Amino acid sequence: MRRVVLSLPSIAAVLALAAATGCDDAPLVSECVPGVDPTCETPTPGDQIVAGVNLTALFASPTTEEVAAARQAPAPTTATATLTQLVAFDTYRRFTLAFDQGGERLFTAFVRVPGGADQTTRLRTLVILTDGTDGAAEADLLTDASFGSLVTDAVQIVVAYRGEALGLFGPPPIDSDVAPAPYRADVADLGALLAALPTVPRADAGRVGVVGIGRGGTVALLAALYGAPVESVVTLGAPTDLFAASFRADVRTELLGQTPTDPFPAFQSLVAPVLQLRDGVTPRDVTRQSLLEVSPARLAAGRPLPAIFALHAVGDRVVGDDQLASLGAVLTSSSDTPRGTLLVEDTSHDGLLDVPTVQSQIAAFFGQTL
Repeated sequence: MRRVVLSLPSIAAVLALAAATGCDDAPLVSECVPGVDPTCETPTPGDQIVAGVNLTALFASPTTEEVAAARQAPAPTTATATLTQLVAFDTYRRFTLAFDQGGERLFTAFVRVPGGADQTTRLRTLVILTDGTDGAAEADLLTDASFGSLVTDAVQIVVAYRGEALGLFGPPPIDSDVAPAPYRADVADLGALLAALPTVPRADAGRVGVVGIGRGGTVALLAALYGAPVESVVTLGAPTDLFAASFRADVRTELLGQTPTDPFPAFQSLVAPVLQLRDGVTPRDVTRQSLLEVSPARLAAGRPLPAIFALHAVGDRVVGDDQLASLGAVLTSSSDTPRGTLLVEDTSHDGLLDVPTVQSQIAAFFGQTL
């Protein structure tokens, strides 16, 4: 971006014009020019400062010490899990798995279990974590037609996050009684779900794969690097690095008082620490740690990880494909634990999972790793 610095005569002319036209209200936020606005930090030459926030300093590459400090696993969710059977459809058994705390519903998951005469053999288990923009629903299950034996011979679980409803075929949606807490609480809640798997019919708690879409991919990666008992993770269009250019661009737009055209999933939760920095509530080092805590690509180096297959649409307008590049830079693969990334052309953030070649590659990946 070209940075324009007005000279003092130019500023004087602008003020005179404003006075002449009666427009004496200053804009709420603007590109910060320290020579004009004394509240601005004096920057290093070339720094980008918006609304008093030095974006160059804020998004500088984290140090080893900062990364170590940010590797703090969230406190696990303590909740009572209740499994309730629903009316069966086709050959599948259907359940809800609800998590309550202090009389309030935290979150609910939908469970689909293959039917048949054998109800004792444990099956691989697939957990579906959505983008969360419109809650989650039974309709978010991976379909038999697209994924074949991967799902016909697996227990599937779709999770509705805190503060979001779970849609079902037939009964009304099941609401959460608490406020949303994207990303951070999602990781803790996934831990509670995994701990409850032994209560789910036919679910094999030792053969768990996670499909994370957008925000769900971030949650899956964070949970995995903190030691969640999952064997393999597939992400689709996941934010992985809040220090990358695509997120910084959305932050700059927000600081200028505008709305990003296609913001990151749960963007207001991600940008909240930056707004607190702008308002003087928190210092820069605390803000940077908050961004790091939800940047799995920055935290993953040197950590034991499960098998990972990360996919991203070329030119993704919601989550820039630089997020995939950041993750790919820290993944190493082996024959026992494959880890890799894939850019997919001719699709979008919301369309990745509908691409037949993507479906077949996901099925092959889980077939190898679960």
